[in-house]
Formats: sequence, C-alpha cells, structure tokens
Amino acid sequence: ITKIWNRLAIATLYGASESINSFVRFFTSWLVFQFDSPDLWGAFVKVNIVVQLSSLFTGFGHRDYLLKLFSFEPSKIKENWGINVVSRIPLLLVGIVVLFFLFDFRIFLLGSFWLSSHHFTNLFKVIVLFERDFKFSLYTEIIGALILPLSIVIFLKSLTLEILIAGMAIGVFFKVALYVYRFGDFLNPTFLRFRWYPIKDSAPYFLPALLGTIQARVDTYFIALYLENN
Repeated sequence: ITKIWNRLAIATLYGASESINSFVRFFTSWLVFQFDSPDLWGAFVKVNIVVQLSSLFTGFGHRDYLLKLFSFEPSKIKENWGINVVSRIPLLLVGIVVLFFLFDFRIFLLGSFWLSSHHFTNLFKVIVLFERDFKFSLYTEIIGALILPLSIVIFLKSLTLEILIAGMAIGVFFKVALYVYRFGDFLNPTFLRFRWYPIKDSAPYFLPALLGTIQARVDTYFIALYLENN
C-alpha cells in the first residue's frame, strides 16, 4: 500500500507540474480579454506558436534519447547531459534566426530571450524526470507561471505585446535560474563538449514529438487563426 501511495503522489506531483502552465495561461487570457482586447492576445498567441515550434526543433527527441541513455550509462549521466546541451546550441541559433526573419527587432529580441529560456528549461526537465524531483519542479513551475499574470496586473492600463512577451520570457528565465540552482553540479565545464552524435541519435524521435506537439497545441493554433480572421 505504501508503494501505491508513493507512486500516486509522484504521479500527482508530475501531473500538477505539467498542468500548472495551462491553468495560468487560461487565467492570463481571461485577463487580457477583459481588460484589453482579443487582438492583443491573438498577436501574443502567434508569437507563442512560433516559439513553441522553434523549441520543438531545437530540442527534438532529447528527452527520450537522454532517458534511454541515462538508463544504459548511469555512471555518465552528467557527462551525457552536458554533451547534449552544448551539441544543441547550433539548433538554438537556427531557431533564433527564424525569429529574426519573422518579427520586428523588439519582438525578435524578446522572442529570442523567451526561446532560449524555454530551450534550457526543457533540457533541465530531463534531469527532473530521471531523478523524480517533482516537488521542486512543481514549485518552480508555479513561480515561473505567475510572472506573466503579475506583469499584466502591474501594467494593466498600458498593456502591449512587448510586455506580454517579456513577462512570459522572464517567467521562463526564472525557471532556468531555479533549475541551475538545484542542478548546478550538472554544469561541470569538463562535460560541456560539442559532439554531433546526440543530434543524429535523437532524429528518430522527431516525428513523434512533432505530432504530439501539434495534438497538444491544436486549440492554440485555432484560437490564433480565429482571432486573426476576426
């Protein structure tokens, strides 16, 4: 019975940490609709879609690849994670270049900050999954998710697209900072080396990740399309 309760507690913490952003995003959209306009939220959603898809490209397959590698080589967890982090920097740069051609300079800068923070947050989440540190992950997600609605409340009378993106980016950056504090020992310079094989070995996981992202975000895409057409 104790094992069942422990597993249930772990599943509950993991589910809560993965769901908190959805609840906060729903509340955030309500705030923007009530106190500004659907047009502003629609513009934000379009940037969000590009950042999410770019993040999918920069981090494709890394979770499944690393979890499998961690199981096969438990003595090299930190080394394999560090190599994976550095090896994906070229992909992150490609994602940033995409933002440069899609948005004006201010949105590009804020979007790049958002994308970079989101990218490194996802890389740290693999460690959370492997070590099952879901309680810390839940606290981290709550703190990071609250920055955007707080930004909206503070700038309620002068909301802009830049403020929304900055609030989102800063919230994600807070999560990165907390993960660095918790798992800083993984950032050993000895393990931060570039290799091509993490990208090559992660390739088989790209299509399932793409389909999963589209399925999970399809409501967001339709909302953006609706707001743009109206």
